[in-house]
Amino acid sequence: DEAGIRVYDCVNSRLAQNIELPMGTSVLMATDRDSGMVTVCNYNRVVFLAPLGLEDQVCDLIARQEFDSALAIAKIMDAKALCSSSCWLADVQAEIGLSKLVELEFEQAMELFKESTTFCPSSLFPLFPEYTK
Repeated sequence: DEAGIRVYDCVNSRLAQNIELPMGTSVLMATDRDSGMVTVCNYNRVVFLAPLGLEDQVCDLIARQEFDSALAIAKIMDAKALCSSSCWLADVQAEIGLSKLVELEFEQAMELFKESTTFCPSSLFPLFPEYTK
């Protein structure tokens, strides 16, 4: 089995994340209960792992173009009311939709825009006046 840390959902005990470590056999693992930081080390390497807020994780996933994972987390956060604002899910949908437009995936982008309550495709028209006259 690869060296790594497995993170489980505290509600349903399902595996939520598997963090692979490029270390081989670890010698020591320590946790700081206050910060949630985990330190794993072996004879020639030390790895520090720190918890990252869900909104930051979603933003990171969007930046890495892992849209399905970002949207899944955003929907869970919205259902559990864990978002910083009431329209956060809609903003995530709009941001992913715009990324899909850039990738020329128009149908997927339009579906996301339909789900988003904060962004309407017609908002794009002023950006292209030479095509929308």
